[in-house]
Amino acid sequence: MIFSFLDEQRLNKVLFGLYLGYLVIVYFIWNVFLFYTKKDLWKTKSILCVLHADIISSIPQIKEFITNNSSAITLTKTDHD
Repeated sequence: MIFSFLDEQRLNKVLFGLYLGYLVIVYFIWNVFLFYTKKDLWKTKSILCVLHADIISSIPQIKEFITNNSSAITLTKTDHD
């Protein structure tokens, strides 16, 4: 199929428009994904903050998660012996 110069320009404009539309759709889907991910992260962090400091200190994964993701939380271990 042979296109004239104007047909090629029109095709390129349509393809570029479709590409821009695709980028906009991906952008909005990504924002929705980030919104729900942040919401779940804050939910998890708030549940973890309810735990006693001794429990948090004894489980390395929880301690690492909290200390890496929040600068406002400081863990201090106190001995109750």
